[in-house]
Amino acid sequence: MRKGDCNRSEKRPNTTSPLPGVTVSLLHRLVAVDAGGAVVSGTFSGEERRLEGVTVVLACGLVPDDSLVSALDGRLPEVHVVGDALAPRRIMHATLEGARAARAI
Repeated sequence: MRKGDCNRSEKRPNTTSPLPGVTVSLLHRLVAVDAGGAVVSGTFSGEERRLEGVTVVLACGLVPDDSLVSALDGRLPEVHVVGDALAPRRIMHATLEGARAARAI
């Protein structure tokens, strides 16, 4: 990593290509698949986009585990949901949410 590269993460594309002709869409949810293509939505933005003529390979299966939130519902005056209980994704998002929740208490 070159000096200053850590500040460039927002400039990196949302997709990576591990193999020529292969595009991996990170932080997206599959909404629909039909004979012509697929529709995906951004995890955070919710913005949907249609991908024409694609082959869909799912490498996922992660769902939020909010069972503790449900168990605590009504038992505590305040509950902050962070990390994978909110939505499984990268550790940096969970860490930021945890820090924000700690500051709010």
